[in-house]
Amino acid sequence: MLNLEILTPTRTILSEEVDEVSLPTETGQIGILPQHATLVTGIEAGLLQFRTNETWRKIFSFSGVAEVDNNNVQVMILDAENIEDINLDYAKKKLDESLEILNQAKTDRQKKDAEKGVNVARKRLYSLSLLDA
Repeated sequence: MLNLEILTPTRTILSEEVDEVSLPTETGQIGILPQHATLVTGIEAGLLQFRTNETWRKIFSFSGVAEVDNNNVQVMILDAENIEDINLDYAKKKLDESLEILNQAKTDRQKKDAEKGVNVARKRLYSLSLLDA
């Protein structure tokens, strides 16, 4: 078993034992099983999944960092959304809003921040497409 803890700056999203974790890292999805080697990795916005017995649960995570050590998986992210609470219309609306902010950005900093927002919105839509797969 793995001890999984998912934290944001303002709340603990989850703290329980699970059998397996799949993390959206900067280099792609990575699977974590018991006895995994020690690891520290960046977390990208995307689908964070964890399994207990045969049941997979999923959340949409924002960026952060994860540490794996001695069967403990600690995921520290900026925020998360319950994937079941995200509908297609909401995801499309967030993408449209993000694209509008990008189109109105004037400075390099504003453009960079807006591009991050567009990236998160696109990954949210992509994560929804994986739910039926």
